[in-house]
Amino acid sequence: MKKVIIKLGNGALDSGFSSVNVELKGEERTPWQDLCSLRAAPDLKSSLNEWELLYREIVRLNRDDLHRGVKFAEQAITNVSIQDLRNLHDRLKIELNKWLTESDFHRIEKSLRTKLNASEEITVIIQAAQRSIWQLPWYLWDFFTDYPLAIEVFSKPQNTDVSNLLVQPNAKVDILALFGTDPLLNLDRDFQCLKSLPDVNLKPFETTSAQDIVARLNLNSPDILYISGHGESVEYESDLEGVIYLNPQTPLEISTLKAELKKAVICGLQIAIFNCCSGLGIAHQLSDVNIPYLIVMRAEIPNRIAQYFLENLLFEYSNGVDFVRAFQLAHERI
Repeated sequence: MKKVIIKLGNGALDSGFSSVNVELKGEERTPWQDLCSLRAAPDLKSSLNEWELLYREIVRLNRDDLHRGVKFAEQAITNVSIQDLRNLHDRLKIELNKWLTESDFHRIEKSLRTKLNASEEITVIIQAAQRSIWQLPWYLWDFFTDYPLAIEVFSKPQNTDVSNLLVQPNAKVDILALFGTDPLLNLDRDFQCLKSLPDVNLKPFETTSAQDIVARLNLNSPDILYISGHGESVEYESDLEGVIYLNPQTPLEISTLKAELKKAVICGLQIAIFNCCSGLGIAHQLSDVNIPYLIVMRAEIPNRIAQYFLENLLFEYSNGVDFVRAFQLAHERI
């Protein structure tokens, strides 16, 4: 699989990125790289903030559609509609592609395209420390339309390695599954999805204790860690803190698990799935743990969508599709 690494370096959407390094790596070719820049895009940032605010308000107003986030404060927005959100989504796509084509970056992209085939699998690694870059809907970039087997992943500047997955769909897989205790989420459906996988050694448990999670990670050395329940991302100064709720009243800061997750990776952990709302804080904090594949939900999501995603991901994976492609297909279907 080829890897395109986009290192944005210092900068921000408000001021632009003056030194962007784009690299292409592949098993059968000498690595290629070039430098470029990206102009300031304050309109794109403004549209992103507007979309997030509108999306959260629609989720809040749709009280009949249970979601996996925590309760959040009401905003001074009235008369919102799904069509408003769709219109803003379309505007974000236009502004994102305009930003990428009206900068020197477009020259690099054209050169990059001559070295890639639309039929090959490509991992596009977007390396940035800025929260707003991770929140951008990169899947709307025209590049991903023209290269349908390409997928975007994110990393911090300190983390340049994206490992290859070793677990094969037909191998015996150890799964450690932690389920929240909110009965309204019907997490038994998540359990049944995991249980239906062939050749799986599934170890489910419920707890509200970080110490219990640490002990089970040390005891089980899983290939896959699955956590479902409520979640949120909390901003502290310039960083995001990921928080999961094992029940509605008990927050667990993901930073308390970092040391044990690093040990788990050394012992064979290859996939971690946090099927909770607003998981960018989790991804931010665990990016230097180097879990080969870390899946989080970018925003608030309805519970039924979280379960539908899991069902599609596991269906494709258990039928021999490699994990990256299985994720891509599941993502497209939601």
